Amino acid sequence: HMPGMKFARDALRRQRKRLKKRGHDFAKLDDAQLHPVRIEAKKLRYATEFFATLFAESKTAEQRMDFRDRLESLQDILGDLNDMATAPALYERFAITPPRLAKGEPRRKQLREDAAQAFAELIDADRFWK
Repeated sequence: HMPGMKFARDALRRQRKRLKKRGHDFAKLDDAQLHPVRIEAKKLRYATEFFATLFAESKTAEQRMDFRDRLESLQDILGDLNDMATAPALYERFAITPPRLAKGEPRRKQLREDAAQAFAELIDADRFWK
């Protein structure tokens, strides 16, 4: 193996473990608890991209891309949830009347369900660094 491979595998394993720990009991997490999950997902994505060249063989590359896609999906959904959670404070801070969103709570509920599903799929995904 290449000298950096062990380091990369260990780093990816540790970061995935931190994400998994932060997301434990995902469906029960509130907005404030989801923010650290979002940050850990971002760190895992950065690590995945940083070490990508070490995992360039075809089978591993396919697994890496699948993992990356799942990670991006989770990040996108968590980003939308974060926007919904932080928007009211911003409206208040800048004395802006918030738009009336008839679908606000149903959308939040759907996003939370989607996030839980995306998190589970990511955690269950093949770890390309094995």
